Amino acid sequence: MSTLPSSFDTITNKQASIWDRVVKNCKQEPLVPLGCGLTTLALVLSGRAIKNGNRGGASNMFKLRVIFQGLTVGALVAGAFFMGKTGESKKAADELDLQQLREKDKLWIQELEKMEERSRMRRETAVLARAEIERARSATEQKNE
Repeated sequence: MSTLPSSFDTITNKQASIWDRVVKNCKQEPLVPLGCGLTTLALVLSGRAIKNGNRGGASNMFKLRVIFQGLTVGALVAGAFFMGKTGESKKAADELDLQQLREKDKLWIQELEKMEERSRMRRETAVLARAEIERARSATEQKNE
C-alpha cells in the first residue's frame, strides 16, 4: 500500500456532487427536510381529498400544510440562529481543513516533481546507454573492416 499523497484523497465542496451536498445539509439541519416532507404529504393528501369530494378532509389537510410550512420556516430560522452562534468555530475548522488540503497539495506536487526527476534521469541514462551501444557497434564494425 502506497503512502504517497493522491489527488483522490479528498473532495472539495466545489467538486462534491449535488447528492453529497444535499446529504451534508440534511445532516446539519435535519428538521428542514422533515418539515418539507410533511408539508408535501399534507398537500398530496389534500389533493386526494379534493378528488374524492371530501371538503372537510381537504380543509384539514390544507390547515396542516400551513402549520407544517410554518414549522419548516421556524426550523430554518432556528438553524440559521444556531449556525450563527457556532459559525466562528466552523470557520476555524474550515480554515484548518483548508490548510491541511494545501499541505497535501504541496506534498503531492513534491512527489510529482520527484517522479519527474526520476523519469528525466532514466531518459538521460537511456540516451547515454544508446550512445554507448552505438559506439561499441561502430568500433566492432571498424575492426571487422
